[in-house]
Amino acid sequence: MKLSRYLKDKLYFIILFITFLSLIILLLVGFKVSLELIIVIISLLVIFAILVLIIEYLKKRNFYNEFINIVDKLDKKYLVIEMLNSPNFQEGEILYNELYEINKSMLENIKNYEISMNDFKDYIEMWIHEVKIPLSSLVLMIHNNKNNISSKMVDQVKRLDNYVEQVLFYIYVEFYIIIQ
Repeated sequence: MKLSRYLKDKLYFIILFITFLSLIILLLVGFKVSLELIIVIISLLVIFAILVLIIEYLKKRNFYNEFINIVDKLDKKYLVIEMLNSPNFQEGEILYNELYEINKSMLENIKNYEISMNDFKDYIEMWIHEVKIPLSSLVLMIHNNKNNISSKMVDQVKRLDNYVEQVLFYIYVEFYIIIQ
């Protein structure tokens, strides 16, 4: 967070403060207050305003710099909320709370996706095993009736069996990769 950007964001406050300060000076001069007292009052108000701006800037700068550093260092950016300390100013708290809600929503969506993937994987595995039963029966029938069955039929049954094995292997490999 840059000081120039922060001051640009606080431009309305600065303009209002200078306007208010000018009005106070006019009132003090109008009531014929001594010049020394006017200088002391204006000095105190300016010092107070500068201190408020500096303290607020430092709090925000520390939080946002920490936030940026954490995001830059993380491989998995969505874990930023786990690494970030809760801020002690309202804008930071709003950002922190919304990031928490976003992260929570993302984790719920991932959980739903995992459940859906597990259901799909279970269905495919069940289907493959159900298909393998008739294939195994065909293999046994071919084995028992070698003379009556053509080699083309044997080749086709082997191809079907290989395809089913490929699907089963693919499901295991893809599911493992998705989980990782």
